[in-house]
Amino acid sequence: MSAFVGIDVAAKTFDVVVRIDGKPNKVEQFSQTPDGHAAVVRKLQKFAPELVVMEATGIYYLDLAVALAKANLPVSVINP
Repeated sequence: MSAFVGIDVAAKTFDVVVRIDGKPNKVEQFSQTPDGHAAVVRKLQKFAPELVVMEATGIYYLDLAVALAKANLPVSVINP
């Protein structure tokens, strides 16, 4: 199983899509809070993704990117 994750970042929420073997799962939305970050970390650790790609939106991505990196998830931040 190969899993890849895309994250769309906004000020108060972020949307997450996990692609498993090339097929996307349902989009899930999380809050831009420590609890929301912890929830997505727990979810993504179950999939052991090969890569998590997120956009650098203002400063809103930073805390989430740090949480993912601290959880040893392979995160890449790109310009939108």
